[in-house]
Amino acid sequence: MRSKVKKDHITLTNINKSYKNASVLKNLTLTIQEGEFIAIVGKSGCGKSTLLRLLSGLEKPDSGAIVMNGKTLDKLNQESRLMFQDGRLLPWKTVGENVELGLLRESRNDVIEVLRSVDLDQRIHEWPEKLSGGQKQRVALARALIHKPRLLLLDEPLGALDALTRLDMQGLIEQIWLQKKFTALLVTHDVEEAVSLADRIIILKDGNIAMDVRVPLPRPRPRSHVAFQNIVEMILNEILEIPKKHSQLIKKSYESFV
Repeated sequence: MRSKVKKDHITLTNINKSYKNASVLKNLTLTIQEGEFIAIVGKSGCGKSTLLRLLSGLEKPDSGAIVMNGKTLDKLNQESRLMFQDGRLLPWKTVGENVELGLLRESRNDVIEVLRSVDLDQRIHEWPEKLSGGQKQRVALARALIHKPRLLLLDEPLGALDALTRLDMQGLIEQIWLQKKFTALLVTHDVEEAVSLADRIIILKDGNIAMDVRVPLPRPRPRSHVAFQNIVEMILNEILEIPKKHSQLIKKSYESFV
């Protein structure tokens, strides 16, 4: 199993964010420890992607503070990289050229190494149009990793993939995270994906944290395991607002395991 995280890495305190008088995040407070893998789940429009944009520095909160490694985040977060559902590859550049975007010349020797980590080093001179959807996302992941981020933000990066490719990519992301030890935040609508990958699962509802669930299962996590399915059902019950009587039975089962 992965060793326990050691210290606070990021703190968000009383974060508020609105768009055109529509409040998205409301007094949200969250502490993230160094090296944690956190999944963010919830219904559409609950603020999941907004939270990632704030952590990347692409947007600023209306009020509240974000502190990373003891410093207030008030500009673009150079220690983070954001990966989207769409790989956003430039079609007029090769795989290798897409990965090295924004790199200093002396850093370009790392391109082959990072492509090897996603099993695409043999495709370095290929054009994006020759790649499958899963391969394009591997290139997008490599492009994020080449910058050696301390914080990797994943905004539904596997949402457009078929089921088997998605499982393969989940395994790859977990493997790289275990090796590199960066902090990861994953936005996903797939609750099983969240339970499979995350140390903690944050459920957002009405702009705030409705539930913060720790996943105490050893890796790799068999999805058929009773405890795995109990956690999945407990989270789904919270998101879908299943009647409390049934939810409490599942929650008791989870608490007995923890």
